[in-house]
Amino acid sequence: MAQNSFRIVPIKAMVLACGDVLLIALSLFLAVYLRMDQFLNPTYFLKALIISTVVHLFCFYVLNLYSTHELSTGQRYTLRVVSAVLLASAVNAVLFYIIPFWHRGIFILNAAFVFTFISGWRALFRAIIEKTKRKIRLVIIGAGKNGEILAEKIRENPNFEFLGFIDDNMTSNAIGTTAHLKSLVHEDKLDRIVIASDLTHTAETFAAIVEAKFKGIEIYDMPQMYEELTTMMPVFSLDDIWLSYASFYGINNNIYNAKLKHIADKIISVVILIISLPIGALTAVLIKLDSRGPVFFTQDRVGFNGQIFKIIKFRSMKVDAETNGAVWASSNDPRVTRVGKFIRKFRIDELPQLINVLRGEMSFIGPRPERPDFVQGFNISIPYYSLRHSVRPGITGWAQIKYRYGASYDDTVIKLQYDLFYIKRLSSMLDLLIMFETVKTVLFGKGAR
Repeated sequence: MAQNSFRIVPIKAMVLACGDVLLIALSLFLAVYLRMDQFLNPTYFLKALIISTVVHLFCFYVLNLYSTHELSTGQRYTLRVVSAVLLASAVNAVLFYIIPFWHRGIFILNAAFVFTFISGWRALFRAIIEKTKRKIRLVIIGAGKNGEILAEKIRENPNFEFLGFIDDNMTSNAIGTTAHLKSLVHEDKLDRIVIASDLTHTAETFAAIVEAKFKGIEIYDMPQMYEELTTMMPVFSLDDIWLSYASFYGINNNIYNAKLKHIADKIISVVILIISLPIGALTAVLIKLDSRGPVFFTQDRVGFNGQIFKIIKFRSMKVDAETNGAVWASSNDPRVTRVGKFIRKFRIDELPQLINVLRGEMSFIGPRPERPDFVQGFNISIPYYSLRHSVRPGITGWAQIKYRYGASYDDTVIKLQYDLFYIKRLSSMLDLLIMFETVKTVLFGKGAR
């Protein structure tokens, strides 16, 4: 199979960010040059530039200016650029008031330059993309269930041109047999072939696939293609044979998993615990004033390698919330207290889980730990559910930033598919992306129940 070219961080977004860095530097240089009688000490300017760049990039990220599929010249997009620049300018003004480098009047001039340059850069980038964009032409071998699942996803993606199914049984929705595949290969009308057939291929089909591969055409299997389209693993289309040769980086004992991730978890947990102490203390007082019962809530969860541990959270429900047994939280759940609604919305109830991270029971990022009562049933009804326990559970994770709160069997299946994607591609870059997305989720209070 061809090397999967899917990237966690798209190249387009990386190019946009590199252009932003250069233009932010240029804006600051021009603002200082035009506003001040003499130029700053190079050391001071470098410090100011680093702070300004980091703040701008973070604000651009929070307001989705790196979502390349949303690039536009419309009014709403321009408003987002204005909002991002104003937010960054406000943050920089506060920082530079604390750490004074130069005259405050520079901020207005700098903001004007940043807005002008960034708007122009994005308009130019969009024009280049539109002019050079060419869809990836592909066919799917196999018109069965797996093929139909893929075709539906491909049709929703503007980056692909789906030419049709190749099937030697010539089902009603197929465009041809292996002979037609050969002609497409010879005429250079294909960029990719996706194998989604559940049946054994003939020697002729395999020969056509090998010929295509050596002509530079990408060869994907169904899970690979589904993964690229959705950032999920198709759990009901996997089998033991595929899993035995697929690379699941997250369960390899590499240096990142064994050392760096563990160290990063400890450092992040300590830092956040210290910073959030005032919030935690205020939350504890409000919980006690709002309803009877303890401040903290503990519950059995299934962790790494299936081990049971006690998860710690701020109590957000009434003390008798589960007298009738374990149930999922629902929208507008009457069991949630007034304070509970607020701390759930902004994920404040999750803060005590940093103690679980320090104990080594959890990681900062990973699949959310589930309750033993639910896990027992899921292990029976959902294929490969137990694989999510091959890494430490997390406070936040890929499934949490990509999907809403899970409160049903179907939600659990979808979240498992995101969890398996995370385990397969676990890396420092993916963890960093999840952290950034989690900040956005917390800031805007999305997805809580």
